[in-house]
Parts: sequence; C-alpha cells; structure tokens
Amino acid sequence: MPKLPVLRAVVKETLRWRQPTPLGVPHILEEDDVYEGYFMPKGAMIHANHYLISREPNQFPEADEWRPERWLDPSWPTYKEPLSEFPTVRGDPGFGYGVRACPGIDLVATELYTTIGSIAWGFNIKRKEGKAGYENPVPWYQTNPYVITMASQFPADVTPRSSEKARIIRQLTEDPSLTVRAVGEKSEGQFGRPEEGSGKTFDWEGLTALAPDHDKGPRMYPAGV
Repeated sequence: MPKLPVLRAVVKETLRWRQPTPLGVPHILEEDDVYEGYFMPKGAMIHANHYLISREPNQFPEADEWRPERWLDPSWPTYKEPLSEFPTVRGDPGFGYGVRACPGIDLVATELYTTIGSIAWGFNIKRKEGKAGYENPVPWYQTNPYVITMASQFPADVTPRSSEKARIIRQLTEDPSLTVRAVGEKSEGQFGRPEEGSGKTFDWEGLTALAPDHDKGPRMYPAGV
C-alpha cells in the first residue's frame, strides 16, 4: 500500500469522521486515579469518547467535514511524512490504546484497504438521481442504535465501471454458485436473492441493501455531541 496514500487517507478520514465505536469500549478502573483534577474511584466505568477526540478543533479543523486531504496536504496539522507510510490507521482511537489496543489492527487495515480499494476499482457508486434521490437524501447523521454503529440504509446506484471489469469480477468470484446480474435485470427477493434452494444471487443494484435494516430507531449525532 505504499503507493496508495489517497486510498489510505480516505479510509483514515472515514474512520475519524464516522467512528464505528463513537463511545469506545468501556473499561473499569482497578484503583483510584486522578486525571487533570478529576477524581475517579476504583471500579468506575471509563469510556474514551472517540467522537469528541476526533473533533478536537486544534488537531482537526473543519472537524465535521469529510476531508481526506487533511492527511495529504502539509497545510493541515494532521499531515505526516513520508506519504509512503502515512496516513495509517495505526493510532486511530477506535482501535484502543496502549497494551489494550486491538492486536488485529494490521489485519483490519489490510482488509479495509483491499476491500475499499477493490470496490472503488470495480464500481461506480453514486446517490440516486431524480425523484428517488430527492426523496431519499443521504443520512449523514443517522446510524443504528448499537454500540458498533453503521450508517442508516439509503438507496444508491452501484454499477460496474466497465464491461471488462464486470467480466473480471465474475471471473474472480470464488463462489461458483453466485450469479452476478447485470444492471437492469430483475432481482429475486428483497436483496436480489432467490428463494432458498435455487442458488445465490449477487445484484449490482442490491449492494447497499445487503446491510441490515436500521430504519427503526436511528441514532442522531448532531455536531458537538
């Protein structure tokens, strides 16, 4: 990944902008402690508020804006060199701190870069146009109500970037029972899946529908929370 700093910046900025674990993983104090004048008794539950940490104004100007260039442009306080190494997801608060930091961070980084890079290589993804887009705006501040958050489902147009890339994707599909449908072909079932026992279907237009339905009880994150 040394030659893909833009991809790494997109991943890192997305993790900063919309944290998968905005309140972190709770920890219990094993003994009394004092931090910047605050007394914290033994047994207290402590959360690292990743949402606010990632919006510290001196380190992250325009914190509510998705700006991958903050990791690539020397004019931003978060810029680091060399770009063959930085930005990196190492140090992201979502992976924890110190000896209790996630031991799988390198595996996660590889999976994120590979998955997102492959999707960007193979597909055009955009908001639906016309009436469908107007009636279904992107829910920037809505997530599911769980500890690990996920954006609320929204309709999008997902299409192969070219017929050649569609061919390669079909060719490299490991599951021989997977049927790749072209754009415009009718899907079977809610998510482009046929009835049980008739094989599996992968639908270009059904990608965003594969996420769980979180329309019930979305959680709102207004700026400054």
